[in-house]
Amino acid sequence: MIDKTYYLIHGKVNLGLVKPIDYDFPWISGIFEPSDRYNTVSHLFWRLNELLEAEEYEEADRIYEIITHSGIYLKSLETKEYIPIHGTSIEGDRIGWRLG
Repeated sequence: MIDKTYYLIHGKVNLGLVKPIDYDFPWISGIFEPSDRYNTVSHLFWRLNELLEAEEYEEADRIYEIITHSGIYLKSLETKEYIPIHGTSIEGDRIGWRLG
């Protein structure tokens, strides 16, 4: 998975490009380059980070449910394969996730 680039797909919307840079099982982190469409959900990721930092986990779970309701995937630029991911967090140009 490292050394490849993926689209971050939310439902059917391309939120941007993801370049994995670190693999620490089960977590992967990388660089996130948002598309214009990311603006439609960026406030949810911002709020999720805020709630997690404040240790308000019940509300954070509710926001994460909203984010993942439509599905969140990586889509290979090469094979077009969809890869389900979990625990997705985005802060600035950094992204983290677990494989499904």
